[in-house]
Amino acid sequence: MKKTLRAILLALLATAAARAEDRSPISVGLFGLTAVPLSPSEITDGYEMGSAYGARLRHEVNDRWTLGGQFANHAFRSKADGQRSVTLQSVVFVAQRRFFDSRTWMPFANATLGISRNRRDYFSNVRINNGLTAGLGVGTQWNFADLAALSFELSLRHVDKASPSGKAAKIADAGILVSFYLPEGWVPLIPKEELSLEDLETPLDSAPGQVDEALQMQGEINRVLQQIEDGQTPPVTFEAGNSIMLTTSYEALDNIGAILRRHPEMKVRVYGFVEEEFVGGVVRGETLALARAEAVRTYLNQNFRLPDGTLISAGLPPLPAVLDGQEPPPPARHISFEVLP
Repeated sequence: MKKTLRAILLALLATAAARAEDRSPISVGLFGLTAVPLSPSEITDGYEMGSAYGARLRHEVNDRWTLGGQFANHAFRSKADGQRSVTLQSVVFVAQRRFFDSRTWMPFANATLGISRNRRDYFSNVRINNGLTAGLGVGTQWNFADLAALSFELSLRHVDKASPSGKAAKIADAGILVSFYLPEGWVPLIPKEELSLEDLETPLDSAPGQVDEALQMQGEINRVLQQIEDGQTPPVTFEAGNSIMLTTSYEALDNIGAILRRHPEMKVRVYGFVEEEFVGGVVRGETLALARAEAVRTYLNQNFRLPDGTLISAGLPPLPAVLDGQEPPPPARHISFEVLP
């Protein structure tokens, strides 16, 4: 069984590497664990330290949350008779929360909830009980390649009806998960908005050289900024008078990062801003705006692995020309992006 799983993993990794594509948010992986029963006494006193293996399917909803499913098989052999064992086979839902901005090392915590099929005397297939199982875990993930990742994880699990007498068991385990991300070409794209009849009836000129990529990209970015202005997406915000970005900014920047990944050849200038109530003076205001633009540039570079030189930090955005007799427009109070020709 283990040889089969190992062969499947190697084949998938080789295929993914051969495709040489950007990764999708979906990953699959195999893991191996060393498990220690903590209770009840009829397992801790009568059985040896166990082992576990399984598989996990994950979808990265954004750079903070990952959802998925997992199958695991925990086995504990009797100290007195190696043919007698307790086997816990669980299928659970996994929710994972990450706590770091880098895509190289990412500490995380996860929670699991599902059903466990608990078997006694595995080889004679005696007594089968089903019970709920839940767990909490912490670990860190190392992305050692564009499509591959290695995770180290510690977990505590509760399994109902796991002991020979039907008592619940608590298990601690530690192990390694080897996973890889499916290439983008393997995952069909689903538009977030349904196409209208007008969209379908509008003729599109797909001839080479007819579409200005800079204008197209600026339009995509402006749509994200309009969603922020309409209150559909939280704005990119910072601590007052500081360049420390608030976590509510990640959703908008993740949308911008996806656009940048679709146009890897384009250059974009990032402008910062200062609050209306900022009283530090013009020079300090420009310095703060530049620091905030640099914070945005760093976040996007680290989380989306953009080519060098894609983003250029700038201070306050330039004000538009003012005609005679007109009042100058108020300065922008938000992060803005200018696609360079």
